[in-house]
Amino acid sequence: MNRLAIVFVITLVVLIAVAPAQARVWELGGGGGIERRGGMWGADTYSYPFRPHVATFVTPHLTIGLNLQYNSEETENTSLLELHGGPRATYYFRKAGPGYPFAEGVITFGMLFKEAPGRGDYSDGQFMIEAGGGYMYLINQYLGLYGKAYFQQHFYDDYVLGWKNGNKLGVQVGVRLFIY
Repeated sequence: MNRLAIVFVITLVVLIAVAPAQARVWELGGGGGIERRGGMWGADTYSYPFRPHVATFVTPHLTIGLNLQYNSEETENTSLLELHGGPRATYYFRKAGPGYPFAEGVITFGMLFKEAPGRGDYSDGQFMIEAGGGYMYLINQYLGLYGKAYFQQHFYDDYVLGWKNGNKLGVQVGVRLFIY
């Protein structure tokens, strides 16, 4: 968890340093969705993450910020809890209809806590890269609703097996609040 705290502090320092004070617009958001796991997890495992974020506009179309993720999952044999966070960047394209299409990239670091028969309770370090895109419908200048699809590649440092990886495909819906 110390790595997560370091990533959080570095991201906040960069946010404050990059955006000029008189032009700073903040974006607060979050949402939930469904993810389908692949790779080491098997093809038919689903999870339901909660993913809040905070960001600031560094240009009229580009935000940088901090992404967090909480994900809990129970299966017949295993209980999983994922906690991670890290930097994110979102590029909003030209307005299309009542909103904006966007592309997003996220890199996070964190922990995967597991409880499994025969292995007991243990945790793995985790590194994740995500790429995705979607559409944000603007209700007014302060509030938007969004939907997105994404792909994640995870890398885990398993204490028994060493480094292993898996992937996820996901969809998410949520809200974004803009503070001027």
